[in-house]
Order: sequence, then structure tokens, then C-alpha cells
Amino acid sequence: MEIVSKKNNSQISADYFRSILFATSYPGSIETLKKIDTPSGMFSASCLILKTLCDSYSNIFLGGDVNNSETIEWIKFNTGANITNKKNANFAVGFWKDLIPFKDFKIGDQQNPDQSCTIICQYQFEKPNATITGPGIKSSKSIFLPDKEIIKKNNQQFPLGLDFYFVDNEKFYSIPRSLKIGVL
Repeated sequence: MEIVSKKNNSQISADYFRSILFATSYPGSIETLKKIDTPSGMFSASCLILKTLCDSYSNIFLGGDVNNSETIEWIKFNTGANITNKKNANFAVGFWKDLIPFKDFKIGDQQNPDQSCTIICQYQFEKPNATITGPGIKSSKSIFLPDKEIIKKNNQQFPLGLDFYFVDNEKFYSIPRSLKIGVL
């Protein structure tokens, strides 16, 4: 999605929100956000997703290389969010290897399945290795997942479980917990 520079900040934020909403509504659809200057270790889309979805009530876990003072300062300035551990996180961002295992993240409960963590996983997109079916997908879609078995186990907990955004620089797609994961 191209952002026209004559737009004001609220119009630009609305464009980001629409892209994130579209990606969530149509899982596996790759969306592109604007390239911005990012703190060390962070991808543009990861920063813009956090900036759009997080506020001072959000708790963010930073995994591995993204857990640095530059990123923490950027998050506090742009969102007001708190940096926390896995157990208390509403959002988590980092590279796959720095976020697994996922067992300590909140998956919601029967009364509040929405009280789970959203994972923003930075990963270089590769050739599709899985299929997804479910809400927002006409029949099925082929996508890449870093570890399809881990995502499949997560999604088998539905309505509980984690929701994922996979990010590669400015590009991203969503894998909600409501999807079924298959193999190619």
C-alpha cells in the first residue's frame, strides 16, 4: 500500500490500520507498509504494527536482538507501551529463534480467549511450505511458516492460542489461531 506524503499523521495511521485489518481479515495475504527508519534489529512492518496496535496499556516482550535500549526507547516514545516478560505480554516481537518456545505466552482462557499474546515474528519469507484454510480464505492458500507443526499445534487450541504476524522488512501477513494448517 503506497502512502502519499501529503496525508496528515492520522490519515497515515488509518492507512496502516486498514492494511493490518486487511491482512488479519484475509490471512496469508501479503501486505506492504512504508519503509521507515527503525531501531536496531527491527523491521519496518514490525515497528508500524506496534505503533498502530499498541498504547500505554500494552505489554510487549522483546526477543533476542530486538531487546536493546534503542528499541525500548523507540517503543516507549512511539507507543508508551511497557516492556515485559513472556508471561505478561500482549505482544511479542523478535526473530523466530528468539521467541520459541511459546509455552510461556498467554493463550487466553475460556471466558476471555481474546486475552492472548500476538506474536510479531521477523523472518525472511521463503518458498511456501504449508497451506492454510479457514475464515477469510476462499479455498486454501499456500504460505511459508518457519515451523508449521508448532503453528498447527497452536491453532488446534482454538478459540485459545496465539495470533501471528510474520514480517519480512516492509511486508507482512497474518496467521490467526482460527486457521487450519496443512502441508504442501
